[in-house]
Amino acid sequence: MNGGSMKPQELTFSPGGVIARQGSDTAIAFLILEGRVQLEVSQGGRTVPRGFAGPGEFLYLDSLLQGGTKPFSAHAVTTVRALGITGAQLQLLFSSLPDWFAEWLREEFRTIFACKANSDLHLLYGVSSLLYILMRAVNTGNGVEPWSAPYGRLVEEIRKTLHEAHGFLPTILGGLSHVGLIDLREAEPPRVSLILPDPELFRAFLVLMQNDANLPSGLYDNNQAMESQEIKQETGLLVDGLLVRPDLLPKLVNPEKSQVHLTYDALTRAYNQQGGEGALDPFHPAIEELEDLGALNRVRDTQTDSVFLNLRELLRLNLRRDPEANLSDIEEFLLERIALDRAGKPTVEADSGRVGIYDNPSL
Repeated sequence: MNGGSMKPQELTFSPGGVIARQGSDTAIAFLILEGRVQLEVSQGGRTVPRGFAGPGEFLYLDSLLQGGTKPFSAHAVTTVRALGITGAQLQLLFSSLPDWFAEWLREEFRTIFACKANSDLHLLYGVSSLLYILMRAVNTGNGVEPWSAPYGRLVEEIRKTLHEAHGFLPTILGGLSHVGLIDLREAEPPRVSLILPDPELFRAFLVLMQNDANLPSGLYDNNQAMESQEIKQETGLLVDGLLVRPDLLPKLVNPEKSQVHLTYDALTRAYNQQGGEGALDPFHPAIEELEDLGALNRVRDTQTDSVFLNLRELLRLNLRRDPEANLSDIEEFLLERIALDRAGKPTVEADSGRVGIYDNPSL
């Protein structure tokens, strides 16, 4: 497996075979092609199950690019086929999609659609899964680096796999950006860059769809429920007050303009409208917690206290408060957009009355 241009070596592991051990040097990452993999972590002298991995999942991606040792052990539960990918081969994904990876993507995508190609849920799951795999492969680490490879290559890979999905790509991309699961950014020369800011949240969305579509063996074999993000009651009141402000909603469309400067008077009004009592200041527990969670930054300019609010992070935080219910609403919202496109109707719907910033027609 020398060099980055060659196809990675395909490896086979018998049931019970060790794929990698925790603490060993990371020379290669693994892309699971077939089979079931048990993941385990050693803690305090005992082995703690971490979950399972299946076809379509990467093992040790982050540690390969960042250096260091493997953070967990992996062994085969069934016969496992996997590609062993070197750092040089993986780096190619940052600038282009090598042929071996594009071929694998198309095969995975065909597998998804083999059972029910005309289902909107399978269409949504297939496109979203492809997006996740692409962005997860190139947005490693903290998950915020944009994938700046030409947007056309993404469209081409979807077109080769399923022509219908190619037609609905703008609808699905726009919808996923709309609800805060991905970010789209324009670049120069004109092309679209994609950012996967919260891989765990996106993965939970895929698991929800996989279960709803009743896929017997999808890309993601670890179906553990995502834990909700616990926040203080005061913080929840402020989040609720901010997300219903009509002047803030349109700014979510463009992630690059979703940083909003607000005074504490404006924050206090939003807080009080939801039943909060008293005025907010830089040391209020709700302000401190939102800053710790990355949703705002406290500033002091010419002796005036204020904040810069990150609306996209605020939206993602809100989704994490009750991921099962919120992601189910997002699935319904995106399926409605696909159905409207099929009927030739505009994709801006009347407000359904459901609670959630993604339901607002001003977006």
